[in-house]
Amino acid sequence: MVKKFLLVLLLPVSIVFTPLAHAHRDGCHRWHSCPSDSGTYECGDLGDYSECPNQPSAKPVVSIVSKDSLFDRYMRAGYKAYKAKHYNTALANFRKALARKPGDTTANQAVQNTAAILKIPA
Repeated sequence: MVKKFLLVLLLPVSIVFTPLAHAHRDGCHRWHSCPSDSGTYECGDLGDYSECPNQPSAKPVVSIVSKDSLFDRYMRAGYKAYKAKHYNTALANFRKALARKPGDTTANQAVQNTAAILKIPA
C-alpha cells in the first residue's frame, strides 16, 4: 500500500522535472556554448561560441607571454639556482629579471644578496 502511494506521489513529480534535467545534461549548457533552453544565459557569454548560431568573427591572436611572466620565470629560475648554491646562474637570472622590470625592489635585493655571496659588485 505504501509503495503504491509513493509511486502515485512521485510519478507526477518525475514527469514534471525530467525535461528540465534532460535539457542541461549536455556539456554545452555548462559552458554556455549553445543556446539556452530556458533563457538563463546568452550563448557564448563565457567565451565559447562553438555551437552558437551567430558566432562572432575570429579575434586576433595575442601573445600570452608578457614582460611580467618573463620576469617571474627569471626570478623563479634565480631562486632555484640560489637554493642549489649555483650563485652565478642565480645572479644571471636575477639580473635578467631586473632588466625586465628596472627598479623592482625584490629583484634588486636578490641581485645584491647574490653578488655579496660571490663577493663581486652588484
